[in-house]
Amino acid sequence: MKRSRATALVEDLLGNLTSSEWPIPLVESVSVFGSYARGALEPADVDIAVDFHRDERWTRHFVHCMSYSKNPFTVFTRALRGNTRSVSIIFEPQNYPDIPMTLLWQKGEAVETALERLRAIPADPDAGRAPRDGMLPCFAGIDKWVPRPVREEIACLVEDGVITVEQLTLADNVVTDLSVKRIIDSLGSRRVRCAAPHWRQ
Repeated sequence: MKRSRATALVEDLLGNLTSSEWPIPLVESVSVFGSYARGALEPADVDIAVDFHRDERWTRHFVHCMSYSKNPFTVFTRALRGNTRSVSIIFEPQNYPDIPMTLLWQKGEAVETALERLRAIPADPDAGRAPRDGMLPCFAGIDKWVPRPVREEIACLVEDGVITVEQLTLADNVVTDLSVKRIIDSLGSRRVRCAAPHWRQ
């Protein structure tokens, strides 16, 4: 993705902060991190960190989602980024103290201030992708879809000798078993959820 496209996506996200529709008013701060924040000219995606206030409605929403195995943060990600998958959002950034973050906006500030901070981030042709934490050979090429806390937990289990993990590449083929085909078709129509200590969208 070109940097100009990534910038436009963040601008759209920041513009959505002016909405009065719940849960946007709960947002306390928005920061950017990762390759875009370091100035990469072609980041794979844009990493955004969001901190927010929990009100009574959020508590009810969270409990309801957990009761039905739903991601409670989906309502936030849809309100902030729409349907794009090129913006990756983590919540509770205080849980990632080792990740350098650039503050864009905090409650009480005008969105224009955030846009100025965003545009002030210098481009750096030498900035590449940051090293991925909790990486194992089995995560190569799929780490974008495996949340960092999950990778770290699996890496610890492997290091302790509790489990062994390897990535298998299945050759393309035609499924002839009708029962298997129905299962595959049903999976294709649903999102796969991944439970982790902290949701990342």
